[in-house]
Amino acid sequence: MSKTRIAVIGAGSWGTALVKLLSGNEEKVGWWVRRKETIDHITKYGHNPDYTSGAQFDVQRLAMDTDIRAVVKAADVVVIAVPSAF
Repeated sequence: MSKTRIAVIGAGSWGTALVKLLSGNEEKVGWWVRRKETIDHITKYGHNPDYTSGAQFDVQRLAMDTDIRAVVKAADVVVIAVPSAF
């Protein structure tokens, strides 16, 4: 049986915290991040520069993308973690 693929929509404080928790337990976590610059920073430095910057990531476990459709399509379970104002 294949593993359930999980993705998180949002790279704010809640999204970052959830991805940190999930990536500690899953081989790969999909992550929709709105800005390419944020993805580049996380890939290079291993943390989100804007939120919860103390949370270090194993970037090999992250499947980050700015294309929300691609992230959702690759997942079995999607966690929505965007601010309620949006």
